[in-house]
This record gives sequence, C-alpha cells and structure tokens, in this order.
Amino acid sequence: MRKNSINKVVIGVVIVLILVIATYVIVALSTVFLDLRPLPCKNLPSLEEVNRVLAEHQEIQRIFEEKDIHADIGISSVQADRCPGKAAIVIFYEGSDRTEVKRLIGDSFFGIPYHMINR
Repeated sequence: MRKNSINKVVIGVVIVLILVIATYVIVALSTVFLDLRPLPCKNLPSLEEVNRVLAEHQEIQRIFEEKDIHADIGISSVQADRCPGKAAIVIFYEGSDRTEVKRLIGDSFFGIPYHMINR
C-alpha cells in the first residue's frame, strides 16, 4: 500500500517537471521566433529616419554600459536588403540582458521597430 502511494507521488513530480520544462521551451522558442519574424516593408521607416533616430539617442548605448547590460544597437541589414530604402534596428544582447533591454526601451526604439538577437 505504501509503495503504491510513493509511486503516485513520483509520477506526480515527474509530470510537474515535464510541464515546467515544456513551458520553458515554449517560451524560449516563441521569443526566438518573434524576434526573427520579418516586418512588412510598409511598416518600416526609411533608412534615413533610422539613422537619424540612432544618432539622436546614442545615450541608450551609454546607459546599457552604465547598467552593465551587454547589448549593441545597429541597423538590420536583413530588412534593408529585403526592403530597399527601408530599415529596422537590430539589438544584439547576451542571455538574460534581453529583459533589461526591453524594460529600458520598450516595444520600439523611439518609434523604430527592432529585432533582438541573442549572441
């Protein structure tokens, strides 16, 4: 009788662990796919606008460095190749710094769409 209840507990713990791991994998994969999805050309600003916004907000890179956030901001060549004359921003980050980057700049970089890539 006692062995039967121990087996049920072990099975319950294994099921919970599988669910936790599955949730983590799903969240990680969805983050990667969301970051890599191409934006429609009609939603992208001009390359000139992206360059202007990056030049106006260079302090963001300094803020990253001050807060010890390992991230670099640049222009997405994928978007520029696919949509001539248009551009988006790419932010390369390391591991858990993604959350801090999102917290500091939000869903767009001063109105410019961006992609995030873990390096």
